[in-house]
Amino acid sequence: MVNFLKGGSFEIVLRNTAVKGVEVYYHVTVPNKVKKPQIKSFVRDTLAPGSKVTISCATENAKIYYTLDETDPSEASLLYESPIELNESTTIKAIAVRYGWTNSDIATASFIVKDNNDPLSITPFQSQIALNAYPNPCGDILYIETSQNDKDGKIHTFRVLDLQGREQVSVLGSARQIDMSRLPAGVYLLEATGQNGAVCRYKIIKR
Repeated sequence: MVNFLKGGSFEIVLRNTAVKGVEVYYHVTVPNKVKKPQIKSFVRDTLAPGSKVTISCATENAKIYYTLDETDPSEASLLYESPIELNESTTIKAIAVRYGWTNSDIATASFIVKDNNDPLSITPFQSQIALNAYPNPCGDILYIETSQNDKDGKIHTFRVLDLQGREQVSVLGSARQIDMSRLPAGVYLLEATGQNGAVCRYKIIKR
């Protein structure tokens, strides 16, 4: 017979049929699991620099630990105590911990931070070239999509520049992806040059 008790525990009762009236009790405790944290911003769209992100947990008395570098969090990570201010695109990972309980699953949320007044925004400098680069922020590979007209050969070259304008990577206009693996994390410009001389630039964030 199993009796369920409070706090996630239960007891198993075994009756000894050989000895009348003798029962053996086994008390087993199964730890409760902490609820998965919720990571939220105060706005739903792309964030402006200085925007705040909150992390909460429905489990009472749970502590929240988080990371900002895409590594999995642990109790050695940053302790969440107040809203997190973001000034650049960031991926937040968080866990919730309570003594005697099983740690929560890891919560993950990515936020794009963009200054709408920044001329180096994710939208192009010029509209002569229809170009989409993704994901942004990107990892080791940046994918490129262009309009049908551009696929016919109107883009001559793609270049990845640092913010000082120095070329880091260059590929032909027929390429549909760029290898970013050798570049350190940071902000770059993707420059597309058309055969007619038109130039389009996007701000690219490398994680």
